[in-house]
Amino acid sequence: MESEMDASCSRDVEMTEENRGNVVPRIKKKKLIQKDIHKKDVKYEVYTPELPLGPEEELRFDKSAYIMLHSAQTGNPCLSFDIIRDNLGEKREEFPLTAYVVGGTQAAKARSNSVLVVKMVNLTKIKKKNSDDSENDDSNDSEDSDDSDLAEEEIPQMHCALIKHAGCVNRIRASVHQGAPLVATWSELGRVNVWNISLQLAAVDSPLLMSRYKEEQHSTSTTPLFTFSGHQVEGFALDWSSVMPGVLATGDCKRDIHVWNPSEGGTWLVDQRPLIGHVASVEDVQWSPNERNVLASCSVDKRFHSNAHDSDVNVISWNRNEPFIASGGDDGVVHIWDLRQFQSESPVATFKHHIEPVTTVEWHPTEATVFASGGADNQVALWDLSVERDMEPEQDLKATLNISVQDLPQELLFIHQGQTDIKELHWHPQLPGVIFSTAQNGFNVFRTISV
Repeated sequence: MESEMDASCSRDVEMTEENRGNVVPRIKKKKLIQKDIHKKDVKYEVYTPELPLGPEEELRFDKSAYIMLHSAQTGNPCLSFDIIRDNLGEKREEFPLTAYVVGGTQAAKARSNSVLVVKMVNLTKIKKKNSDDSENDDSNDSEDSDDSDLAEEEIPQMHCALIKHAGCVNRIRASVHQGAPLVATWSELGRVNVWNISLQLAAVDSPLLMSRYKEEQHSTSTTPLFTFSGHQVEGFALDWSSVMPGVLATGDCKRDIHVWNPSEGGTWLVDQRPLIGHVASVEDVQWSPNERNVLASCSVDKRFHSNAHDSDVNVISWNRNEPFIASGGDDGVVHIWDLRQFQSESPVATFKHHIEPVTTVEWHPTEATVFASGGADNQVALWDLSVERDMEPEQDLKATLNISVQDLPQELLFIHQGQTDIKELHWHPQLPGVIFSTAQNGFNVFRTISV
């Protein structure tokens, strides 16, 4: 039940509970497909990342490894997004779940781009097979849809309100200032816009207000609250401070970083003298989650701290609970830096698992040792720094499944696949263990049994 969202108008669309077998856990089933073969003759093998798939093989995800798994598409690619905090409560684990996100499109034509304010409803759990079901049954066949027995009002859906955006949205980040929900967008045209999305949030919450939103054509009439055109070129680096309300940092593809401070009347005072610490494009900025006026940045000049990576440093993430920063680069490496040992110029941990550039990394909002990384190799990897290798389960795996996991990092909890060229992921701060990820072929929303 694949469905798309038309980026040219505001509409409601169904989401898809993923059951087509294109998303896989860390220990995955590799199904050998042959034409006209009977189900009982299908051969299953365990898949690990270093094992290439044969020409007649495909990956099928194991439902037992997921608590929840949904996918959604937005028509035009939406490669940057953020979670919008809501008033529905903290630590929500009762299904179905509801979530609000905001994203920005990258359409082929500059005039076809939009900011998307989205409400996702009826995010249901995966239905597991009963223990007495035969292991030989192909429970992942596409005709075995978990949505087939749901009432129409129970089917996972997205309610979406659009805002016309000039140029592709390079990056988008959400915040709240003085009670107003704000979104900042980096445009490919070299401008940074701040939007008040109160009207759009009200529309996705009410069919009546959504109808009025469409009739009054707010998607084309909404204008930015504030626009800064002082960057000389476009950029990607963008972050709101969580300890200084309304304070924003933006970095561009030249090397400059500007700090914004809120002023009266819904405006900002942007320091015209940029912060200069790099000699090439600034790829990411992160405010300290605990200290005022402390900012980290990374760059194409390979620098986050000294020569942090062997190539471009694409992303950084600041741990909210411990003095750690994670960085990911074009070299496929994730480094963990301890700010208490920053002068040593050496990371406290290094993970070389991704085989293509790392494009996104983020610490778990409450678990200090857990983080997730994603990249151009189509993998989202879940990690836990506190895990130590346990030889007994590994020996059981080798005995029963004839595989060895000794070559996998002991901190690696889970590998999620099924998306093409993953760009961003975010943990939902109010839905424990839930990850949202976006890629060229759309969004995934999932929770695994590992976190």
